[in-house]
Amino acid sequence: MPAITRQASGSEPKAPGQRLVACVSREAGGDFHGRVTDYLRRHPVQPATLCYLCGNSDMIYEAVDILKGYGVPPAHLFAEVYF
Repeated sequence: MPAITRQASGSEPKAPGQRLVACVSREAGGDFHGRVTDYLRRHPVQPATLCYLCGNSDMIYEAVDILKGYGVPPAHLFAEVYF
């Protein structure tokens, strides 16, 4: 997976087209306050997008279904289950 830099808070990505969107639903901060699945439904992604998901297994399964619906192949999906 290529390096991804945070685009929020005024910093610029190191490579064109690379960005990280931190979606948080409980704590303050992040780039989008709410469920990542809500973000994905409002902001479709291109099939070539590399996606890193971290969190609850139910959220990851739901997000993977949404991303597959956009044509993102399984090889572009990375996940860490925390709870």
